[in-house]
Amino acid sequence: MPVFASIVPPQLRNSIIKNFGDKFEKNLKPSFNEHMKRKGLLSQIRTGKIENPKKIFKAYISWLESFLKNLGIKTRIIEDDYYKFEFVTFPWSDHMRINPMFSLMFRTILLRSFTWTKLKGKVVQTSKREKLEFEFHI
Repeated sequence: MPVFASIVPPQLRNSIIKNFGDKFEKNLKPSFNEHMKRKGLLSQIRTGKIENPKKIFKAYISWLESFLKNLGIKTRIIEDDYYKFEFVTFPWSDHMRINPMFSLMFRTILLRSFTWTKLKGKVVQTSKREKLEFEFHI
């Protein structure tokens, strides 16, 4: 996969990632909505009238961690001036560096799914070669 990612032209790679993001949203957004419904937060998200952003964010993170755990990935979130989201285990790396295609896929997962919360803010990838990390600024 790393060799594939390095030889694929950027337009094709972008097309692959966009297609992946569309499929991810189609297949996983219902699970996200059900999770938020169980937490009593879906109506706030649907109307855009966010009463408690922190509660929605924490529910989102619990959904995200559960989804990733089902893929065999452990994560950790550190709260500071922003929320740092770290991948503790990343099964598709060669232990020296993160596979670039999978890095793009997980970036897409976080960017897309964060928009579902309707929270104001942004997701920033802060990864290093051997670590996959993101910051949520809300």
